[in-house]
Amino acid sequence: MAEITADARYALLSGLIDDAALYPPAQLGLAEALTAHLAHLDGEHAWMTGCLVVPASRLAELDDLLPQGRDLELSVVLDASGPDFADGVRADLARIVATERPERLAVCSVEVRMPQAAAAVAALVDALMDHGLAGRVDAYAEIDIAGRPAAELAAAVGALAAAQRRVTDRARGLVATVVGHMRASRSGPAGTADAGRLLAAKVRCGGEAVPTPAELAGFLLACGRAGVTYKATAGLHHPHPRLDPDSGELVEHGLLAVAAAGALVAAAAARAPRSGSRDLSGGGAARARYAPPPEEDAEMGLAALAAVLSDPGPRTLSAEGLVAAERSLDAGLLARWRHDGLLAVGSCSIDETVADLVELGVLTGDGRLA
Repeated sequence: MAEITADARYALLSGLIDDAALYPPAQLGLAEALTAHLAHLDGEHAWMTGCLVVPASRLAELDDLLPQGRDLELSVVLDASGPDFADGVRADLARIVATERPERLAVCSVEVRMPQAAAAVAALVDALMDHGLAGRVDAYAEIDIAGRPAAELAAAVGALAAAQRRVTDRARGLVATVVGHMRASRSGPAGTADAGRLLAAKVRCGGEAVPTPAELAGFLLACGRAGVTYKATAGLHHPHPRLDPDSGELVEHGLLAVAAAGALVAAAAARAPRSGSRDLSGGGAARARYAPPPEEDAEMGLAALAAVLSDPGPRTLSAEGLVAAERSLDAGLLARWRHDGLLAVGSCSIDETVADLVELGVLTGDGRLA
């Protein structure tokens, strides 16, 4: 294991890609998407494959289709939206609680597109707590970054950080209560509350609208400075960004470009003093939060990160590290970013990503590390 985790390719790609084949542009039928996902899990690139992404409204149908003896890890997209957001979230979470069976359908995360109303985050957290899911599943709150001023984006990410502290404090309180009962009765508890799951952000990198490099850079910086982890989805099928040949403007973001920019933010956080923000992965260490001193503004500002995101390459990913923007980002730094920054990437086409990584020499033709 030590040899594998020292490999930058493994540090970046392990368990990275959540399978969103049910969603555009692939938009497969549920039976077809399930068959393809099981094939990914049985294939040589299973080590890169994360959860199957499925709408809350189709959980029962998925349970009927899943062959006996198979189990799945799921990321469930809540259907809640509009003025009835709070009630919709509660209905979706109730459906999850009623359907989930850890030995067959294990819900690892939920995803929801957040209204911009300030009360939405509180409504989500309250619903997660009331259904016993806070501290048990990752909750990805999708933030719309298109055209959003930097200060407003920072405030939205900050609201998630504040809400996460509520989840942590609640979990700690439950643990303290259990320990108190244990000491009073001198018997062991049936179980303990887990403060190890996260309230994280989610950003859409493509689809109906492609965020500008500056907008995506602003999101990465806001998350790094607030100590908020995140999931990126849509438009990251390919390693390198694609530019319009006439205008030179970015029309598609690239996975390795986002990795380079995100890892640079992680590097800045590693250099900065640790704050009181908690690491909620179960290890109990402090999670880095990046508050850049003035002398780092030029290196880690919006313009610098936007340039990394829009640079068409070349980039190389080898066992030694990711080389991009004239920098070499090693396995340790990429692992830190996967821990303190990017938790997952949603993709409707794992096969496209694997094919491109084969072409770059990162993977062999059958999906193993080259």
